[in-house]
Amino acid sequence: ADQMLEFEQSFLTQYGLTPEDFCKFRKLTPGARRPLLLWLEDLSVAEVDRGLQFQFDLPSGAYATVVLREFMKDVATTTENEPST
Repeated sequence: ADQMLEFEQSFLTQYGLTPEDFCKFRKLTPGARRPLLLWLEDLSVAEVDRGLQFQFDLPSGAYATVVLREFMKDVATTTENEPST
């Protein structure tokens, strides 16, 4: 938790923002924080006639479309866009 707080504070500082800057947008940004990372519970992948079938459980507030987008990334495309080390 402390590590995430430090990350958030450094991000806000970098862009000259404070938590109070978001108060005026409360009606536009309802909700709570979501985890930066999540671990899939009971993941199974099965081959079916027209592709793959994924089955997993997600915590409240997580979106299956976001998870599936991660599985569908093209490795060649994503590595081309990453800075070389």
